[in-house]
Amino acid sequence: MLSPLHFENGLQFSGVMLMSMLSAPGRKAYIKEQKEKHGRHVLGVFPAQYPKEILWAMNILPVEIWDPPIEVSHANARLQPSICSVVRVGLELVLQGHCDMLDGFLFPHTCDSIQNAASIVNDYLGLKKPCYFFYHPKEPYKHSSRVFYRKMLERLVASLEEQVEPLDPTLLRERLEQAQRIHSLVRELYELRAKGKIKAGNEEFYRVIRMGEYFHPEDFFPLLEEFLNASRGKSGPGPTIILSGVLPNPPALLSLLDDLGVRIGDDDLLSCGRRVLVPQQNSADPFDQIIESYFSMAPCITRGSSIEKRLDHMIEKIERSGAPVELLRPFGFYTVYPENHGALCGAQKLGPELCAFAEERGYHQDLCSYARVDLGVFFSGKTPVGKLPRPDLLFASNNICQTVVYWYKVLAHELKIPLILFDTPFNFTKIVEADIAHMVSQLEEIIPVLEKVSGEKFREEKFRRVVKLAKEASLT
Repeated sequence: MLSPLHFENGLQFSGVMLMSMLSAPGRKAYIKEQKEKHGRHVLGVFPAQYPKEILWAMNILPVEIWDPPIEVSHANARLQPSICSVVRVGLELVLQGHCDMLDGFLFPHTCDSIQNAASIVNDYLGLKKPCYFFYHPKEPYKHSSRVFYRKMLERLVASLEEQVEPLDPTLLRERLEQAQRIHSLVRELYELRAKGKIKAGNEEFYRVIRMGEYFHPEDFFPLLEEFLNASRGKSGPGPTIILSGVLPNPPALLSLLDDLGVRIGDDDLLSCGRRVLVPQQNSADPFDQIIESYFSMAPCITRGSSIEKRLDHMIEKIERSGAPVELLRPFGFYTVYPENHGALCGAQKLGPELCAFAEERGYHQDLCSYARVDLGVFFSGKTPVGKLPRPDLLFASNNICQTVVYWYKVLAHELKIPLILFDTPFNFTKIVEADIAHMVSQLEEIIPVLEKVSGEKFREEKFRRVVKLAKEASLT
């Protein structure tokens, strides 16, 4: 057993000697070196999925902002108490001036909180740094989802080209090849760990994996390669667990598991396993390769994956180690809004009691009260209106928030009925043709589902009449 090694950036490896780490700079020093020595632009990137290879090919170093170890003192004045810690400490990092060396920010549409953080940073802080936004489609995926994703990639490239050098297709292919090699090494590390053939501890394993959050591929690949070669060996005899969640945090937990002899055999973490274990993709078109990589990622709630898919994915790991109702009317559907019923429950002073039923089932009290009230009604059967009808299907749109999507997924799972999601791109600036095309394609693809559930054929003249009435009503 080697003595602990301490590095400038605070990394400590007690069992595996990594010579390349002896001179590894801290994150701040690394960013400075990348800018001064290599002339790279640096973007601060909020979680979680984004086309990293495109940034690399445009001489941009993405530096992900997940969990900087800072005390929150300013962000609380701008955020609700229920906002997650990732957004809270990320915004705090910006407010404390620790992002001054960055050339801009990239905000993927991972959740409502990151979307709101994007608005705060872009519109209210006066940083005079460009902010880029990236929307990725949500499940269930259709043909239109891939078309839309390509449009989003093209839009991102066009936005970046206003600030940096144009995208070189040849260099993009090289960066994709580098990414493939990195993914291959990471998969091998995960597979060996699942088989108990990695002697590195939990803490050191995730420290190395997470260096990919800010290392350039030319530096990260040799580090991974060295770690893999140095880590081969039999793991300890202790019990094995699987982690699920967002981050392998806190570090003290990993250290405690190491001390107890508990081995993490696999993970379903948003920051790690869900996005780094990407199947190999080969395509002559670099954009097609990026698109297929995104759609082949592990099921994830941030991309709208169903509970069934998430459950199946976890079982595999264990075994291995405000919707547009105008479209509903022509089919004879009568729509019931749980938000309206929730308001009625609140008026009847039943809100706290119904929320308690949901909280007893594990739904956090910070969750939207509309969702908790409705779930409480479902679990308890209590309602001030006597009885609610059992729905034939659920129809949701994420145009207001993402909570409704997950809330409806729970109900669809429990009721064993179809859920239709109308995925609406967030309007950061102006509506563009790609946004409209994405929504039109979805509406066209929803029609066969409604025909099957209702037993009615779609009649365009009836649909046009409903849309006309809806438009007139909205203008009065």
